Amino acid sequence: MSTTINSKSMNQQMNQSSPTEHNYHYHFYKTEQLTFLCILFIMILVGNISVLITLLISKKRKSRMNFFMMHLAIAGHY
Repeated sequence: MSTTINSKSMNQQMNQSSPTEHNYHYHFYKTEQLTFLCILFIMILVGNISVLITLLISKKRKSRMNFFMMHLAIAGHY
């Protein structure tokens, strides 16, 4: 019987945690996700720009595949 009372009081204490504490944990994960997505976006941007620069500099070989890759790199920015 005493374990039931103790578990009920623990549940009440857990439910009474402050809303700011809950929001802090949510905000932390939200910030972590935003940081990861920003880093990922910058890496994708650098990769696409390097492909575009490489394809624009190499004037020797103009093939359909290079044309296709250039348009894929451009479309990656939208």
